[in-house]
Amino acid sequence: MAPLVACVLGYVLTRTFDRICRFEGDGMALVISRLLVIVGAVASVAMGANDVSNATAVFLSIHMAGPLFSGVLGGLGLALGVLTWGRPLLERVAFDVVRMDRVMATAAQSVQALVVLVAVSFGYFTSMNQALIGAMAGTGLARGRQTIQTKQVFGILRGWLIGPAAGFFITYLSVWAIVAITG
Repeated sequence: MAPLVACVLGYVLTRTFDRICRFEGDGMALVISRLLVIVGAVASVAMGANDVSNATAVFLSIHMAGPLFSGVLGGLGLALGVLTWGRPLLERVAFDVVRMDRVMATAAQSVQALVVLVAVSFGYFTSMNQALIGAMAGTGLARGRQTIQTKQVFGILRGWLIGPAAGFFITYLSVWAIVAITG
């Protein structure tokens, strides 16, 4: 649901920003740049609220650690992941999905943060990545399909379909094997 909502909102927000920028002229470039930094920070908070919570909730559920320690551990893990393995994915999202400018990037980041924070505030699980890709697709559609790298987007969609199915299948086979071995 998040990618579809984000796509629609990304489209609407990009069109809105384009209309505002057309009337305000060159002075909007600085405003959009500053807004992009702010919404990037908000999206980071959303990531902490969503992804870190999802990754570390197991520590609370088995009474291994409290919320503060779990959050700190998750935050450190998030930082380590960004600094070590995150670069290839960062470059792919930045350059290979949708050709963007600052207005489009600001709209996409705003929508990503909004969708995730609204979901989290209602206690729902969602995906930062799906919200961002949906928002980016919406911004691309607002500017014309030529901005969207269709092959990459279809590859991402394929991964969204294959990933959960593969996870279910591997888990099922693992449980089956453990039951078969242990009786």
